[in-house]
Order: sequence, then C-alpha cells, then structure tokens
Amino acid sequence: MKTPIVILGAVLTALMLAVMVQSQPVVADDGPLVINAVGDVSLPHGNFNKILDRQGPKLFDPVRDVLASGDLNFVNVETAVTDKPPSAKKKYAFSMPPRRLDWLLDAGFNLISLANNHITDAGEQGIRDTLAALEARQRPDRPLYWSGVSLDPATRYRPEIFTHKGVRIAFFCVGFDRTSHALEPKSPVHQVRDPAWNKAIADVRPEVDLIIVSAHFGAEYKHTPHPSTTKFYRGYVDAGADLILGHHPHVIRGIEKYKNGVIVHSLGNFAFASRTKRHQKTNAKMYSMIAQIVVDGGKIQGLTLHPLYVNNLEPWALGNEKIPRGDFGPIALKGAFAAEVLRAVEGWSNDIPGNAQIKIDVKDDVGHVRW
Repeated sequence: MKTPIVILGAVLTALMLAVMVQSQPVVADDGPLVINAVGDVSLPHGNFNKILDRQGPKLFDPVRDVLASGDLNFVNVETAVTDKPPSAKKKYAFSMPPRRLDWLLDAGFNLISLANNHITDAGEQGIRDTLAALEARQRPDRPLYWSGVSLDPATRYRPEIFTHKGVRIAFFCVGFDRTSHALEPKSPVHQVRDPAWNKAIADVRPEVDLIIVSAHFGAEYKHTPHPSTTKFYRGYVDAGADLILGHHPHVIRGIEKYKNGVIVHSLGNFAFASRTKRHQKTNAKMYSMIAQIVVDGGKIQGLTLHPLYVNNLEPWALGNEKIPRGDFGPIALKGAFAAEVLRAVEGWSNDIPGNAQIKIDVKDDVGHVRW
C-alpha cells in the first residue's frame, strides 16, 4: 500500500504535467492551402453611390460561404482607394472611398492586386492613399498582402513574399498603365510587357514553394485570349510560376494546364459598378466565377469553379427560369444557369490552341476541373 506522501507526490506530478501540456501551443493539422480567386472590383465614387451605399457589405453575401473556405482570397482592386476624385483625362476614370475597401476585407479578401489601368486615375496621391489605406487595415490576426505598384523604382521587381499556412509564397502582380499597353518604365504600375518579370520569377523560384502571378491584360469582352497574351502567360510558367490569375477582359476565359502551371486566363468582373453595353458589341457573356485552387505540398492539387452572373444591365432567362440583372454584386448560380456557365468555360478552355484537354465535371453547381 502506497503511503500518503507517495500518493501526494504522484498527484502533484500529474498536476504539473497537466499544466505543462496546457501551456504548450496546440499544433493543428494545417491541411492544404485553399486560394479563392475573383476578378475585377471597382466600386467608385459616382452615379451609383446610392445603390452601392444602400447595399454596403451585403454586396458579397451571395458568396460569403465560398470565401469563408479560403485561406487566401484574391481580388484585383481596379481603382485608386482614396477620397480624392479621379483626375485622369480619360473616358472611364475611377476612385473609390476607403470605406468600400472595408467591404472587401469584411468579405475575407486578403490577397490584392493593384497592377491595373485604373490605379493611377487619381494621380500619385491616389496611389499613396491606396497604399496607406491598406497599411492602416493591416492586423496581426488578419494579414493583408498586395503588389502591383512601386513608387520606388528600386523595389519594382521584388515580389511580395510571405508564408501563409506553412506555404512560402511569392506574389507578383503585372498590368498596364492608363495610357498604353506598351512598356512605360516611368510608370509606377508593374508593366506586363516588361521581359524582366521572367527573370524575377526565375530568381525567386528557389526561395519559395509557390509562385502566383496576377496579370491584368487582354482584349476586353472577348472570351478567347490572343496568342500573344497566351505566350506571355506561358512564359511566366516557363520561368517558374505555378499559378497565373488573369483579369481585365471583364468576361471569363478558359482554364489552361501548361507544363507544371495552371493558367486562369480571365476571372471576369466580380463587382463592377457599371451598366455598360460594351459586351453587346462582341456578344460576350457577362458570366463570372470564383476559382478555388487547392495547394498541398507546394503543388496545385485541385481546381474548382463557382459560377456567377455579373450582368448589371440585363436579366438572364433559361426556359421558365429567370435571373434578374445585378446591382453591382455577384449573383451565385444554381441549376441550369450554373451548368451553362461551366459548359461555356469548358468550351473556351478547349478553344485555346495547344491547351491540354480540359473537362469540367459539374456536381452540386460547382465545376471540378480535370485535365
């Protein structure tokens, strides 16, 4: 029979071990990294202020459940984020009040491209205000990552490098300035046509697990990329990129499996405050999607597509069913509407010369891409 002293010692030892176990950090199974990617967002000052402010963060309610599943949620913010009005002398010039940036962050977006043809619409001050707005919203519990403009030319070719969920990531964003598609060395926007990006991608390849390139490029309202655009995107993969996220055409394009990389040629609009008719000239479809990419072991292991409707001008009818026109936010699709969008993406994918055969299996209104 154990003495009371021995029993007391055993109890104390057990209590000390319990305290030690509770004081250690709990190491959870991280699992794969999930990236949700959408296209262009512009919610600027202007004619639609009343509609936008009435909806506020509710704009993104139809897709919050999908975004909640992402560790990284990517978006192209196609406007300066500033209270300063746009000053660019162009037909379409945008600037967005900072409170509308909060709507995006509230929806879960944390991976942001600024390389586009509207980031300079409010001049250099607009760019500074945009960067300051992002910095002010940076929190330890909600890290934000962005790239695409460099006011200091010495930092132009440095990607945003960070570790998220155990994956070391290099994030490049390229686009073009408001005046031209051509290379403009003095522009703060990271120019898509600059051949130095391929070297920058190759240089960082040994340092990271995953390289993402956001590319704002391509003819507007056309579902098939020009061969020169395809060549640029494949060049990024040749240099070492894993994932290319295209946008700017305002409509979605196909998916390409090229060597070790995946190219999403265009994600389309996501939330764009416009009632333009320009898509009618090319018979383009105002479809959109959330591309969900699963990364495990530093490699892309899966790609699913969540179809959306983003036509702010016209409703859409299929048989006896009808989808209303949008009010600048995405409409999540189900049934025949979802199947129609995913069938179209499959067709546009297989229209890309040299692409691996793409098949999209539809299950529960989600497209599962295989090649």
